[in-house]
Amino acid sequence: MKQIKLVVYGEGPNDYGWKDEKGKWKPGSVINFLQKCAKDMEIKLDVCYMEKALIDGKSKIKLARHLRKVEGKGIPARRFSVYAASKGYTAGIFYCDTDKAPDGSQKDERNCRKHFEKIYSDVKQGLELPDSNTWKGIPMISMKMIESWLLSDQEAYKKCFGKEPSKVKLPPKPELIWGEKNSPSSD
Repeated sequence: MKQIKLVVYGEGPNDYGWKDEKGKWKPGSVINFLQKCAKDMEIKLDVCYMEKALIDGKSKIKLARHLRKVEGKGIPARRFSVYAASKGYTAGIFYCDTDKAPDGSQKDERNCRKHFEKIYSDVKQGLELPDSNTWKGIPMISMKMIESWLLSDQEAYKKCFGKEPSKVKLPPKPELIWGEKNSPSSD
């Protein structure tokens, strides 16, 4: 069985995971998804986690010369790539979502797709390291939030929970679901 060492970065505990009170990493849904895909392809993944503080937090690494022509989500993606490559990693996945489009309706597919494509392009550019011929950075971007991925596959939902939801049907376009956190009547 082929083995791959992979460093992963995500925005929060629901996507790539968190450290518990003992400092042990608890994988989030991105990691479970990657492990499932790897298993199906008969690959053993050795997953390492990039600390959020190094990319977005107070301890973020300084990269003035590496940030030329990189913008938006491409900036943390470049920090991730430079740091990972400096630590000897050859492959990594940068997960982020596109949450809220800056303008227009949060449920308008064209508007959301345009915002997604911009984020994806920025991240892809940020993951490229012209000085490295060994580093491979992979963008993993959800149109809104990773939670919508669970709702997009009825068969996977049934396999995971044993049945389809009974009170509410799975939405036909879960990536367009949007609601305000403080509004119980929203999506």
